[in-house]
Amino acid sequence: MGNRGGSTPPSRSESLLRDIMKIDIKEIDPCTKQLNIEIPLEIYSQEEEVAYRELGKKVKVPGFRKGKIPKSYLKKLYNDSVKGDVLNKIIPEFYYKAVEEKDLNPVGSPKLENIKHEENSPITFSATIEIIPPFEIKKYEGLKFTKKIVKITDEDIDREFDYIKDRYAAFEEVTSRPAKEGDLVIVDFKGFVDGSSTQKEETKNYPLVIGAGNLLEDFEKGFIGLNKKEKKEFTVTYPANHANKDLANKEVLFKAKVNEIKIKKLPEITDEFIKNEMGKEKTVAELREEIRQHQDKRGKTMSDTTLYLDVINKLIEMNPLEIPQTLIEDQINYMIEDFKNKMRLRGMKDDSMKIEREKFSADAVRVIKGELIRQKISENEKIEIDETEIDEELKKFAVEKKMAKEKLKISMEKDNTYNNFVNELKRKKTMDAILAKLTIKEVLVDRNELDTAP
Repeated sequence: MGNRGGSTPPSRSESLLRDIMKIDIKEIDPCTKQLNIEIPLEIYSQEEEVAYRELGKKVKVPGFRKGKIPKSYLKKLYNDSVKGDVLNKIIPEFYYKAVEEKDLNPVGSPKLENIKHEENSPITFSATIEIIPPFEIKKYEGLKFTKKIVKITDEDIDREFDYIKDRYAAFEEVTSRPAKEGDLVIVDFKGFVDGSSTQKEETKNYPLVIGAGNLLEDFEKGFIGLNKKEKKEFTVTYPANHANKDLANKEVLFKAKVNEIKIKKLPEITDEFIKNEMGKEKTVAELREEIRQHQDKRGKTMSDTTLYLDVINKLIEMNPLEIPQTLIEDQINYMIEDFKNKMRLRGMKDDSMKIEREKFSADAVRVIKGELIRQKISENEKIEIDETEIDEELKKFAVEKKMAKEKLKISMEKDNTYNNFVNELKRKKTMDAILAKLTIKEVLVDRNELDTAP
C-alpha cells in the first residue's frame, strides 16, 4: 500500500550521501513522522557550478560569446532561477535517500516545508510523511468459526420458477374494474413542491407495477382505486435520507392520470415453453437441475464470503493497528465513486446524489485494516502466486467469459484489470492458508439466514 511518493531519481553515490547527510526524525503520531534533513553546503555549491556552466552554454548576453560568460555576471541575472532549479533537484534527491536510509515506507507524497538556504550555510528542510506503523499478527491458529452452508430446497427451485414465470409474463388490459395492487398501470404524472414543478415536463405513459417497490410505496399506492382515464391528485412525503437531496424530507403533490390498467398473465413452464421462449434445449426436469446447480454455486460463494468476513473481522479485533489518514481518505474516495457509478446506472445525476462522506469512514477503516492484516499474513507465510496457478485460473475465467484465454489476457491487460486478477488470486490463497489453521464447523442453513447475515 505504501510507496515512496514516486520513483527514486538518478543520484550521486549512495555511500557519499549517507556519510554527509544529517537526518533527525520527529514522531508526530504513530502514523506521522517529520524528517529534518540537512544538505551540506558543498553539495549545493557543486550543483550550482554545474547549473551555471550549462546555463552559460545556452543563453546569449550582449558583449559576451556563448559559453564565455563569467559566472558572476550570470549570477546577477539568474540567481533566483538557478537557486530554485538546484534546490528542486537536490531536495527530492536527499529526501528519497533519507527515507531509504531510515528504512521508511511513506504512504503518498511528502509535505516538504521549512526550506532554508542562507549564504554559506547548509540547506535544511523538513519532510512530513505518513507511514503504516509496524505491527505483528497475534496467534490465530485454532480459533473456532462456524461456516453456514446454504441448503438448497425444492422451494428454492420453485421460487426461481416463479421468477421465470414473472419475467415471461404477458399483460392483458382490463377495463371492468379500478387498479389494484399487482396491476401494471400506464400513467402520466407531474410533481410539485410548494407550487413549483419538480420536473421540466410531465412524465407520460410511465409503466408502473403497483406494489413492486420500485418507487416510493405511497406513490405506488396513490394509483390504487383509479379507473382507466381517471385523474387524481395526491401527496407523497419523501424520506429525509432520500438520494435526491432536492426532494428529501419534502411533501410532493402529484397530479396523475391512469391511461391503462393491465393484469399479469403467468405462463406455464413446459418443455415446449423452455425451448420456444427461453431458447434452451432442456426439459423441465433438466431446467430444475440447472437451477439447483446454479443456486448451489451461488450459495457456496455466499457461504465463503460470509466466513471470510467473520475471520477478517475477528483478526481486526485481535490486532489493533493505526492507519494513515491518507489511506482512509483514498479508500473513502474509491467507495464514493463506486456508489456514484451504481447510482448513475440507475439513471441518477451527480448533482442529485446526497453523499455524506463521514458515513463511509467506518467501512473504509475496516477494509484497510483487513487488507493490511491479510498482506502481513501473506508476507509471514511467504505466499506467492506462480505462473502455473495464474494460467489455471485464467483458463477457468476464460470459460466463464466464453473467450479464448490469450484474448482474455490481452483484454485484461489493456483495461488494467490483469494485475487486480492476480492480486485477487493471492488474496484468496492467503485466506485459504488462514482457514487451514482454524477450526471450522459447518452447519446447514436456509438461504434467508445467510442473506440477512451482517
